[in-house]
Amino acid sequence: MNRQEFQAFIDAAEWVKSKTMPKWPHEYAVRTKCRSDQEFANSVEYIRANGYVKPFYRKQVIYYNQDETYFYWTMPSTVSEAGVINRATFEQYPDWPIGLDIKPGTIIR
Repeated sequence: MNRQEFQAFIDAAEWVKSKTMPKWPHEYAVRTKCRSDQEFANSVEYIRANGYVKPFYRKQVIYYNQDETYFYWTMPSTVSEAGVINRATFEQYPDWPIGLDIKPGTIIR
């Protein structure tokens, strides 16, 4: 998967506002509601291969900035176990690193 294919995935996905974590506003796309399981798995792999690491409480989570509006992540698990891809806006998290050129694997604290 490349950047344009990931963009096509996120454009086609049905994004749902999370109600269970009001302290952490975000949206998510459910694997079973995406166009294909393979495209979803490829998207999870793309985020992980091109993202940066930022702790979320005790977990090391990989995030990916696709554009200057949203950042994306999945919770730590295997690709086959991943059930959702999450996204949030930089506007909701003004202290978040916005750059589009963050090198994959960079650890941000």
